[in-house]
Amino acid sequence: MVSKRIFVNREKELSYLENWLSTFPKPSISVNRRRDILFITGAKGIGKSALLREFQDRSRDSDRIVVYIEFRRPYRSVEQFIQDIIEHYYRALSLHSSRLEEIVLNILLDIAKTLVKKVGLDLDTISYTIASSKKYKEDPLRLITLLEEKLSYIAYREDKKLVIIYDEFQNLVKTLTTEDRDYIVFVEDLLNYMSKVQEWGFNTRYNGYCIYIISSSDYTLYRSIARSHLWDIVSTYHINELSIKDSIKLLEEYCRLYDIVLSGDTPHYIASFLGGNPALLIKLILRFKEKGYSSVTREAVDRELESIINYEVFRLKDVGRRLGIDLCTIYKCIGSRVVSQEEFEDKLFNELGSGEKIEYVINELLKENIISWIDYRLQYQNRLIERALERLCR
Repeated sequence: MVSKRIFVNREKELSYLENWLSTFPKPSISVNRRRDILFITGAKGIGKSALLREFQDRSRDSDRIVVYIEFRRPYRSVEQFIQDIIEHYYRALSLHSSRLEEIVLNILLDIAKTLVKKVGLDLDTISYTIASSKKYKEDPLRLITLLEEKLSYIAYREDKKLVIIYDEFQNLVKTLTTEDRDYIVFVEDLLNYMSKVQEWGFNTRYNGYCIYIISSSDYTLYRSIARSHLWDIVSTYHINELSIKDSIKLLEEYCRLYDIVLSGDTPHYIASFLGGNPALLIKLILRFKEKGYSSVTREAVDRELESIINYEVFRLKDVGRRLGIDLCTIYKCIGSRVVSQEEFEDKLFNELGSGEKIEYVINELLKENIISWIDYRLQYQNRLIERALERLCR
């Protein structure tokens, strides 16, 4: 278990966020525009969450209030989903100041008092009261909208921008999507809804303007947005792998944290072999920690990498069986480079001879985190998958 967050570089990405936000106004009674949405995408484990948490930390003494909400998984119950939302809003405001912490607690208390006559003053009781109410269990978006509007008004009074971050956005969608709703249609409806300003009842001139940053490693979601009319209202930004230099720095920081020494050129060797996916690099260091290594040789690295690759080969074989396709066909179509969707589909058609199956295969490969899709280009999600496919198909 990682005891502290280690953040390496990503200054280019942080600068992009700063520049993107600088073009938008603070809430005011004169702002009359759609809410702005930035969709951040990137492979699983690439560091989207770390980037957004760092951005929130650096925003404490700035011209904005940042609410960071991480949906780590689809929720089994709407009640737990609502309680997590409330906790995130409360925590975000408390990071800025004790005064804002008190204001948001009073807002939550006022909402709870509309549901029951008497309610405790602690956050847990207030949260439970709101989450267990029929009113918000049946329509959790109603509560989210209410909180956003009230926080937008706070930002207006504080002369700050309101930035709301929804990390792992696909889990929010999966939680709110019902069986009678098409997933992608619901995404379109939700983003359209988010982009529209909501007027305050007591001040019809004030429109509740805020800025959204949403992130997801779900490329089927990103691909659907890119191919729909939503492209007109959603800006996008892709997070790439760390450089070799930054990957080595990340390895060294985690080794220092766990009192592990990587001998000789092993940091460069690991970074070159696995690529710049932070989750894969950290996973390897944690394996060394769990096995009690204090000093790690090149031979020890090779043993662990062999084990990791063998496991990934096993996973890929299982995916291939379930899809009814030889994944070596995919390896032939992509090889070791980025290919355009058109080129990939042409090659896959020659192998499969079915246009309908091509769309199915692409969607399933995206869902299984095997390939990524960016601006009509396809590539492997990470270097480990490429290495495993090389092993599987040689």
